Amino acid sequence: MDKKYLSIAKVLASAPKINDQFVLASDRKGLNQKLFDELKSLDIRQSGKSDNFFFTSTPINGFNGKVVGYAIMLKNYRPFRS
Repeated sequence: MDKKYLSIAKVLASAPKINDQFVLASDRKGLNQKLFDELKSLDIRQSGKSDNFFFTSTPINGFNGKVVGYAIMLKNYRPFRS
């Protein structure tokens, strides 16, 4: 979720930050810390890759039509070795 909405979603005030613009709006019990450590400095607004994951995201729009956050989908990958 975009951190500018923390005044509304106060329960996420202490949520982990992603790229200093977003906060994680997910159950932290199921958090893959390795994945989070790789994504937290990347621009999640576009598809990309980290050291171990390919990821893509799709915007989540609020009722006013503005983007309030992003849903991220990912897949483990292993680099090809020759």
